[in-house]
Amino acid sequence: MTQTERMLRIRERLTAKLQPLQLEIVDDSHSHAGHAGARGGAGHFTIHIVAQGFADKTLIERHRMIYELSFKPLNPRQHKDPFMIDKRFIPLVAILAGITSVFLPLNAAYATNAHQANGDKPLVSVNGAVLTNGDLEAFTKAMSASRGQHVSRTEALNTLIDRELLYQEALSKGIDKKPEVLQELNDQRRSMLANIMITDMLRAKPATDAELHKIYKERVLNQKLTEYKARHILVKTEGEAKDIIAQLDKGADFATLAKAKSIDTGSAAKGGDLGWFNPAQMVPEFSKAMEALQKGHYTKTPVKSQFGWHVILREDSRPVKPPTFAEIKPRLEGVVQSERVSAYVKSLRDKAKIENK
Repeated sequence: MTQTERMLRIRERLTAKLQPLQLEIVDDSHSHAGHAGARGGAGHFTIHIVAQGFADKTLIERHRMIYELSFKPLNPRQHKDPFMIDKRFIPLVAILAGITSVFLPLNAAYATNAHQANGDKPLVSVNGAVLTNGDLEAFTKAMSASRGQHVSRTEALNTLIDRELLYQEALSKGIDKKPEVLQELNDQRRSMLANIMITDMLRAKPATDAELHKIYKERVLNQKLTEYKARHILVKTEGEAKDIIAQLDKGADFATLAKAKSIDTGSAAKGGDLGWFNPAQMVPEFSKAMEALQKGHYTKTPVKSQFGWHVILREDSRPVKPPTFAEIKPRLEGVVQSERVSAYVKSLRDKAKIENK
């Protein structure tokens, strides 16, 4: 599978499951050549994502969600979300198996102390190390979140014991003393504390109705949005794209060529059909070229993007009816939260002493 196909697959899975307000995937394998995922041929991708699905999830749970959705086989499906009203995100970074996940939780909430409410009750001893009921409750919740389904208490307990055994073995071999491990632990600790700081700040200053209505009017009601229906054929080289255009000029069927030539296997099986979408969901080069076309026309010159070379056919367009305030309120709250975080971090930067060394 090519890097382009991997990126398209990841985008389809994340979009189908999380319905993100923002999703950007960048192939930065060249700058992570030493990473295990890049060395193994799977590449290294940076994912910028803002999604309601992260609500009430801990930092670790969100990391697992990104990992599971990015690599666990899913049935891709077309998704449309025309109101991509927030283009900002705050990075909280964790590296997992070739992915750098950068995301901001909406309605952020981190887990309360799992050892409260009888959580300290001893449950099992593993080589003298006591695991409590609170440990199991937290672990069960994390496992269930990563799988997207409930995990039984028995299965979670067995997995928790296995993890403890591996943890003890790692300590016995001094793995926790390795410089690269200490650095990773330090990074994770800083990321978690930064995330909790953001959550506390957002809880202390929730969005007001006045703010939400103002954003709704400015960024939703006042927008004249259009969604489009299009097909495309994606190839690796400009020469291939030009050859396809030449065949179309001679009367070749677009869908037939897409099935035979396109390396975007997801849409190729449907004759290059991308369904209905908002331009903001596509890379800028694609959207600009597609919007410039008249209905029923295809691009006469190849369109270059990070994925390769596109030949695009614009089939139709239609205006988008804005959602009601109630329908979009959770997303509006996410916009306010994003702006709160941006302003808060800026205030910290403004009063900080930052020196290049």
